[in-house]
Amino acid sequence: MKELKKICVGLDKHVDNFVGVFDVLKSFYTLKQGRDETLENYYKRFEASVEIVKLSYGSLSNHEKLVALTEKDNTIKNPEKATTDHLLATALLKNADPIRYTNLWRDLENDMLKGNNNYPVTLSGSFNLL
Repeated sequence: MKELKKICVGLDKHVDNFVGVFDVLKSFYTLKQGRDETLENYYKRFEASVEIVKLSYGSLSNHEKLVALTEKDNTIKNPEKATTDHLLATALLKNADPIRYTNLWRDLENDMLKGNNNYPVTLSGSFNLL
């Protein structure tokens, strides 16, 4: 089943591995919520994109500096998973419709300026905030 999914998204033996992974990551990071798209439909497309990344790339937590930042919090038992969760939460939020969520972004940015980091660190946190 995994091999079939890889072929469906263009990751097969006829595609250079680096080009294939680049294209999958590019697709993930440029995924945007449509102007009239519901949050539920956007989230379904987001989840599908995450699954494709995992099939091709394996993980989103191999960002050494982000994992190192997460490791500084001694209460986190699995820094790689927490890093992945945080990165996915950020991606869902950042790629949501900018027109609908302008005020939310402004509030989060202003909170940071005041020293309060209210950015969600989980997908459910981002979904609930949206």
